[in-house]
Amino acid sequence: TAKALYASLLYQNKNYKEALPLLKKAAQRDRNNYGLQEQILFCYLYLHHYKILEKTADTVIQNFPNHAIPYLLGGMAAYQEKNYQHARILLEKGKGKAIGNDKLLEAFYSSLGDTYNSLKMYKKSFAAYESALKIDPDDSLVLNNYAYNLALAGQDLEKAAQMAQKAVKMDPYNQNDLDTYAWVLYKQKKYKEALQWEKKAVDNGGKTSGIIMEHYGDILYRLGKHKEAMEQWKKASKLKDHSKLLEKKLKTGKLYE
Repeated sequence: TAKALYASLLYQNKNYKEALPLLKKAAQRDRNNYGLQEQILFCYLYLHHYKILEKTADTVIQNFPNHAIPYLLGGMAAYQEKNYQHARILLEKGKGKAIGNDKLLEAFYSSLGDTYNSLKMYKKSFAAYESALKIDPDDSLVLNNYAYNLALAGQDLEKAAQMAQKAVKMDPYNQNDLDTYAWVLYKQKKYKEALQWEKKAVDNGGKTSGIIMEHYGDILYRLGKHKEAMEQWKKASKLKDHSKLLEKKLKTGKLYE
């Protein structure tokens, strides 16, 4: 129909907000049209509507169980909603349906790496990242996440440094990549080098990230700059995503890890 065509045109032009209600109406009229359902899921993803994406993906999977993408998008949404077990179930089930499509399979491995890590299943997490990098060794997001999680675990720091450095070279203004490289250097006790890279992370948008400002404070503390460290920790406390130890650092003026 003309309306469905218009909805698809809006979608193709990345006008997801306007496309969504029209796609939903078209999908109600044509319940067997998987393509419409997939476009609806992607609209939710691009609009960051993770709660409804997780729920809708479950319904789409019931009706179209052999398509991989609803499992992937549902898993990604569940991960964002911190429903890690649900994310794991969807991603593990859907992975087998992506065989033959390397790009899709890599996305499953990448998401599984993140999900397993959040479930403290580190061995599985690192194996999933390895599988993703076998498909695409130059995926800067996988390189970054793998390196960061290795650093957090204090494992394979030399390998983590190589991956983080590669991610930074590929995406030199990405605050997360810069922070990861700084954090790996910090874990290697290369505090002066770490400070240089953390400053770059701060200068490239890191001032809005609690964890980056906290890391900045931690590095300064290790360099004996305790007063400056306290200033950065205070900034971090006003932002969302900092560690649970930040409160203790602010109370005592000391570093906890």
